Amino acid sequence: MATVHTSVPEGLIPLLESHLPNSLVLLRRLQFTRFKDGMRPTARIILASDAPLPSTASQQDADASGQEPRNFCAAYLDFGSTKETQLFMYSTVENAPDKTLADADKKTAESQIAAVLDAVTQVSKQQPDNRTLPGACLVGTLATPTRDAMLRAGVRVTPRQDYEYEKWLFRVNDIPDFEDRVTLPEGATWGPATERDCEIVISRTDIPRQVKTLMSWPSLFLKLEDGTPIAWSFLGTDASLSSLHCEPPYRQRGYAKALASKLIKRGTSEYGADGWASADVAPYNTGSKKMCQSLGGRHTWNVSCLLHTTNHLSKIYLDNLIGRQKLRLFPTGSTIVAQ
Repeated sequence: MATVHTSVPEGLIPLLESHLPNSLVLLRRLQFTRFKDGMRPTARIILASDAPLPSTASQQDADASGQEPRNFCAAYLDFGSTKETQLFMYSTVENAPDKTLADADKKTAESQIAAVLDAVTQVSKQQPDNRTLPGACLVGTLATPTRDAMLRAGVRVTPRQDYEYEKWLFRVNDIPDFEDRVTLPEGATWGPATERDCEIVISRTDIPRQVKTLMSWPSLFLKLEDGTPIAWSFLGTDASLSSLHCEPPYRQRGYAKALASKLIKRGTSEYGADGWASADVAPYNTGSKKMCQSLGGRHTWNVSCLLHTTNHLSKIYLDNLIGRQKLRLFPTGSTIVAQ
């Protein structure tokens, strides 16, 4: 059975930190709750665990006795996110390939995933019928082992792409500094996003975003002397590099690479001090892959975006609803080609 919380339970952040880097996505989303407007009243944290969470005061004793959870599944859920990612999940099933995971641990992890999703369904029943996708939940940046466990359990999901995104990881201290290697246009400056900047970003991408959402994310823009933005990126709610873009006339000059390096180094510490950073890249996006390699990143696992059906609504109904609303799902930090 899973427990549902209206705030981040004491002990969950340290527990997730002990499972880095696999737990990075959910850890960052929970750390983002400390940001301004980082957690809506509609948000819930869900946990299924084989042992109680150790409190901060008893963390040292738990470490010594080995009583902290061995297997658990945790999630951040917010149906108030409308067309943006509503569910982030992490399970300890992600820590090892199936062939190295003990059968007992695998069975326990899968039952915990099912318990968390059952709690998602219960929360869904409390939501208004006129929400964007009644009877469904947008799941983002879901690691393949957890997705596969959902499918084995018979959970009804609809993938929104016919491929998986690549999760690239970086160690912040190992990322080269490219700022001194590029020549900026005369009078150009670096700075955070304004509301007008965010409106421009939204006009350049098919990824559904809101100005308020983008303004709450750490950001970095390169602007000409007259204030015109020519390159930009954000760190999303899970701190992944998001919406990296360089305007066509200014590509092949190293601006995107310099901007990404500068933003990751400057912004990641706002979430936590563990030194991990990430980006989600489509498998066909060779430009972004090369840029991630230049930053010292490595492709570590795959993630996907799903529509999870939480009640009796048919898949055909949901597909038609998605089509009418022209809804497209992407990982929180989908990386755009930029050179």
